Amino acid sequence: MRKLRLFVLALIAFVIIAATGGVWWFFTTSFEGERPVLEFDHNISAIGLQKVFTITFMDRKSGLRNTVITIGQDNKTTILSSIDYPQKGIKKKSLSLVIDPLNLKLHDGKATLSISAVDYSLRKNKTSFTKLVNIDLAPPQIY
Repeated sequence: MRKLRLFVLALIAFVIIAATGGVWWFFTTSFEGERPVLEFDHNISAIGLQKVFTITFMDRKSGLRNTVITIGQDNKTTILSSIDYPQKGIKKKSLSLVIDPLNLKLHDGKATLSISAVDYSLRKNKTSFTKLVNIDLAPPQIY
């Protein structure tokens, strides 16, 4: 009888430890709260006849789920890039992007560049970046 009671207590302790470990694992992997990170190779404040820049998307924990880059002007938004990553584990992705305002039918003036990334966490952590950029298609003039 005493051995049975000791066995039951050991079993209960094992179940509690395993459950605690499982809950800890769930909250640190699948339910993590860290947002993806965006890095730019240089400042994007003005776009001339053509602008080339690189954006690096990173998520150290669950990996990237999707990334979207848009540019908008005069209530018209154009998707420059939209990538859905089919599996977990893509921790870093660099994307080189060419913005050609004439081809996109943008004109001189302000435009809104929007960039977002979502990770594979169950929370679907999202990072968004929106910047007002100046479209300048006029060539420089010397007086």
